[in-house]
Amino acid sequence: MAGLTMDILAPRRSAEVTVSKYWANKLSIEEGVTTCHVLGLFQYVESDGCAYPVFVCELDDGRVFYVDTLDVKFTDTEGGILK
Repeated sequence: MAGLTMDILAPRRSAEVTVSKYWANKLSIEEGVTTCHVLGLFQYVESDGCAYPVFVCELDDGRVFYVDTLDVKFTDTEGGILK
C-alpha cells in the first residue's frame, strides 16, 4: 500500500484479526490473533485483475495492513449491536 494517502472519516471499529505470516514478517509482529482497529472495507485488486474485499486495519502504533474479511472478529458489538 505504498504511496496511498487518504482521509478515513468513518469511525474505527475494535476487532481481533488473524495476522498472516506475510504481515507478521513485514510488520515484525506475531502471527496469529491480535487486536486492532478496522478502518473500513476496501477492494483489493490483484495484478491479474481479480478483485476481492479486504478490511484495512490499524495497529495501536499506527501501522496499517489489510486482511481477508473472514479473518476479522469485531469486539465492539453485543448481540450484533454496536456498544
